[in-house]
Amino acid sequence: MSEAIVLAGGFGTRLRPITYSLHKLLVELAGKPLLGHLLDSLPEEVTRVILAVHYLKDSIQEYVNSRDDGREYVVVEEDKPLGTGGAIKNVERYVEGDDFLVFNGDILSSLNPLNVLQERRKKDAIGVIAAYKVSDATQYGLVKFEENGRILEFIEKPKEYVGPAYINAGIYALSKNIFDFIESGKEVSIEKEVFPEVIKYGLYAYPFEGYWIDCGTPGRLLQAKDILLKVMGIENYVGKGVKCDGALINSSIEDHCTIEKGTVIEDSILMHGCFVGEGSVIKRSVLGPNVYVPPGSIIINSVIEGGVKLKGRVDLNGAKVRRRE
Repeated sequence: MSEAIVLAGGFGTRLRPITYSLHKLLVELAGKPLLGHLLDSLPEEVTRVILAVHYLKDSIQEYVNSRDDGREYVVVEEDKPLGTGGAIKNVERYVEGDDFLVFNGDILSSLNPLNVLQERRKKDAIGVIAAYKVSDATQYGLVKFEENGRILEFIEKPKEYVGPAYINAGIYALSKNIFDFIESGKEVSIEKEVFPEVIKYGLYAYPFEGYWIDCGTPGRLLQAKDILLKVMGIENYVGKGVKCDGALINSSIEDHCTIEKGTVIEDSILMHGCFVGEGSVIKRSVLGPNVYVPPGSIIINSVIEGGVKLKGRVDLNGAKVRRRE
């Protein structure tokens, strides 16, 4: 048996306005929410999952209750935001084993996390961090490590272009001894405060190849869509009960959407229950659940919160549309 902690406490601010009413891990993409993609990627050896949640906790509880995969799910609420380290400390009493996996909840990757856990056990390390090489590391924290994987230092987001480099991939295997380095009840960043402190006790990197993406922004969510469609071997994802008389190009259309004739949807994500009126064009946009788009509308590079009912023919470019209560 192995355990995993999923960090799901954030507000999803980079995905607003969609995340004003929808937890970021329940954003739908290629047939399931982001959390579903993560949980389905876990090997069967992971039999227990602890979810650290602050914002919209009930919706996460409802989702895991709906799953029938034989795993035990424990949803632990934070009274206040605790950061990545504080969230891990907050679930300490629910961890039963000597070590565990940790996932940033909005990460999608091809990594087999058991390899990271086995590496930790082989080295008897306090922790092993999955490391992924990106072509431009300026947006991420860098990880420098020796040939044997031992981490030498962490470098915060560099101000200048550094080219390809390894970054912290947001997936860890940790010994329960890590709890001794995190103060209880405080907001703590495991990346910025805890890991630099425990380097001297033996913290290792596990570099991997394949795909990896942080789905925390609309642009990266669209990139994740591209990756998943490629992995699935399809040009478009079309969910159950979709009525489509328009043209779809490299898009993800969730269940029970209606797309009328003459419509073009390109490089976009429509969550469940959306209606797109005749002759509309949607490009490089993300629509939350149950959005209504009137006939003849043009929506480009935009993000629309679930439940929005647009009125009249609209022309949006670079817009963020929030639902009116």
